[in-house]
Amino acid sequence: VTGMSTGHPVRSLRNQMTREYLKLEKENADFMELEKLTLGSLRKAVQDGDTVNGTLMAGQIAGLIRREQTCREIIEETVQQAQECIAAQGQHKKI
Repeated sequence: VTGMSTGHPVRSLRNQMTREYLKLEKENADFMELEKLTLGSLRKAVQDGDTVNGTLMAGQIAGLIRREQTCREIIEETVQQAQECIAAQGQHKKI
């Protein structure tokens, strides 16, 4: 989710708070109304663990994620790709 009311993009994971924010933004809510909604929302998420009403900040990479994997799956896939690259390099040297 990317909010743009302030002119500064903020990326966060979609939850109840962001849905409400986007709804208000679409209805042309004024800046103070949007500020009131988000006041303390980062603290709610980070310190209190509130994943419903808190702002769960996300980096630019969040928009590129297409599937969820466990750490084990990611590591195994990375090792397999590395082994394939190494094997391919060995084949090129023989030619």
